Amino acid sequence: YLPLASLMDCYAAQFEPLLVDEQSVPLEHLVACINGVELVHSGSNKYLRLCPQRPPLDNRNDDSLVMCVSPSLANQVNLFARELVDLLKMQPHCQLMFNRFIPAYHHHFGRQCRVADYGFTKLIDLLETLPHVVQVMGEGNKRVVTLSHRAQVRRFTSDLLRVLKSQASKQLLVSELQQLFERTLGRTFDPVDYGLCYLDDLLSQLSANIVLVSGEGNELTIAIPKREQTPEEIERTKQFASQVIELLSHTPQCSMEFAKFIPAYHHHYGTQCRVADFGFTKLIELFEAIPQVVKVEEEGEGVRKVSLTQPEKLKVLANQMAELILPRYPPGLSLDNVHSAYLWQFGYALKPSAYDCHNLLELLNKLPNIKVIPSSDGSSLITPVDHSQSRTLCLRALRILWEHSDGKMSLTEFEQTYLQYYQEPCGQNVLETELKGVVKVDEDSVQLTPLQLFARDLYQLLCASDGRLAMSCLDTAYRHMYGSWPASCQLGYPSTPALLQAVDHIVTVCGRGPRRTLVLNTQLAAAGISLPPGLLRNGPPHFSSHTSDICNHSDILFRRSSSQSLLKGVHLKVNGDRGRHDGIWNSLWNGKQNNGNGLQGSDHYDLPTVVHMPEPRTPPSKEECMALLSPAKFLLPANAFSFLPSPPDPSELPRPGRFNLTQVNDGNYKVNFVLRPTFTHQFNFSKVPNF
Repeated sequence: YLPLASLMDCYAAQFEPLLVDEQSVPLEHLVACINGVELVHSGSNKYLRLCPQRPPLDNRNDDSLVMCVSPSLANQVNLFARELVDLLKMQPHCQLMFNRFIPAYHHHFGRQCRVADYGFTKLIDLLETLPHVVQVMGEGNKRVVTLSHRAQVRRFTSDLLRVLKSQASKQLLVSELQQLFERTLGRTFDPVDYGLCYLDDLLSQLSANIVLVSGEGNELTIAIPKREQTPEEIERTKQFASQVIELLSHTPQCSMEFAKFIPAYHHHYGTQCRVADFGFTKLIELFEAIPQVVKVEEEGEGVRKVSLTQPEKLKVLANQMAELILPRYPPGLSLDNVHSAYLWQFGYALKPSAYDCHNLLELLNKLPNIKVIPSSDGSSLITPVDHSQSRTLCLRALRILWEHSDGKMSLTEFEQTYLQYYQEPCGQNVLETELKGVVKVDEDSVQLTPLQLFARDLYQLLCASDGRLAMSCLDTAYRHMYGSWPASCQLGYPSTPALLQAVDHIVTVCGRGPRRTLVLNTQLAAAGISLPPGLLRNGPPHFSSHTSDICNHSDILFRRSSSQSLLKGVHLKVNGDRGRHDGIWNSLWNGKQNNGNGLQGSDHYDLPTVVHMPEPRTPPSKEECMALLSPAKFLLPANAFSFLPSPPDPSELPRPGRFNLTQVNDGNYKVNFVLRPTFTHQFNFSKVPNF
């Protein structure tokens, strides 16, 4: 035991004298914050003692701390404990003189504090029943009521979480805490208000499950720990990002109120948006997990808006403008009619300010798929941009660089190879401007981007599958060939469908749902890239909507390439020599295959397969048809009633013009029908008006 009154003298004798500061934390409260040390009351004296066997007060349950209270009064005592916290946190340094407690309680809550309502006769007995909430320090008339260390740590944790949640990244530097604390809570931060002298002591009391402290010195960071998402939750989050883009693309300016997102999601997709399915507890946390797609902004009067980021907004607007211009091209859409046409097409006005632009012309110049052409009369036309040359150049560059395992070669060698293959120059300036996202150009080398290296792996995988592969088998087949599937986020795309859409110049996705199939784009052959023979022979050509303007498949004839091609059997376009191909087709119709060199054979890459059709069967005679019997017993054969006279032949029936009409008297007419050459029938008719 150590008397509390002699603590300062003993400490000075053992170490050095303690500095006394009237504006700091009371010593009696500081010693109560130490784990393993207990403050014991014995009459009017207080002692310190070690208690290694008992767990610290902070780890005990609140219900076990409400001692000596009748179960019928437990709820009222717990309510009084919460009122104590509300009252004391409004006092300077959370300290209140004991003799001023009753008036302060009456002033704060507007009612008297009746100790008897809680089963006690003295206020001090009631307060000592709540050691996890309050602590009574001092003796006699100098007693002071303050919050316990446990309550102070909870209070500091709550305030710190409010400051952290006000940040988009849910983290901050310790050097920024003072400023952010004052801006968020409206008061100056002082560690003494929470019962300790230094911020480091407060941070050491925080639970690692609630607040994470990392770093050292000025780089000390405070953050809210995030639960690690499972692979399934990560994949759902990527799909959710695509759904958010689709949903907000139908709203004016790609924005809506935060409170309306859940109902709009349910109405659009027909399912509830359960945040827990993505590994989060709040919708705002889910939005913060996809900052590259969506952002949440605070507007006036506490209204929050959910909107797409500027890059995603421009992508949506580019698709909308393409939908608006293509039906009017040629010649295009007049610049003066853009606002009215956009309002008529989509139902809301186009606001350039929503895209950080001052006028419409500045906004249109940001869109990559359209261009503004001034005309001679002073007006301007908006037309789509023709990317056929850039895409042709892209495929040609891929063919050359794919021949190297690392996708890299010297710039001089690349220019020479390009000139040799295509008889056209391709300099460094063209690569830097036209193929900015396809290759990286250094001073003396050119290299494919990681996305195009993935496109090469995907191309080789589909070549091994005869040009087609089910979407459900893609992951397994890719892992079997290359060992692991590349993460879409590492290549800069939120999901696998978005990644495949980025390489649509190599593969296209056909079908829907579980029947989706990856098919090599046949436009690769225009640049001399090999295609499997089964893709050209057994199925129709598949075109990508973005690469259909590269060339016309009907104008391409294929043959084997040289050994410099990427894979064996690369096809190149054949110019001229029409007579040679006429001879090939003549030999096919004659039942012989000629490979063009005077040799007969079956080259799968040069000639299509000849299919011999079966000979048509002779139809059965009339007698055979009449003798047929039905498998049903109650049906008779077709000639069962052969004893009845047969009907007349259609040629024997009367035809127009085979009758004579003569007038007998004033009111009657005579009509003579000739049914057979030997019979004549006469009919008499009365005079009928308009006959």
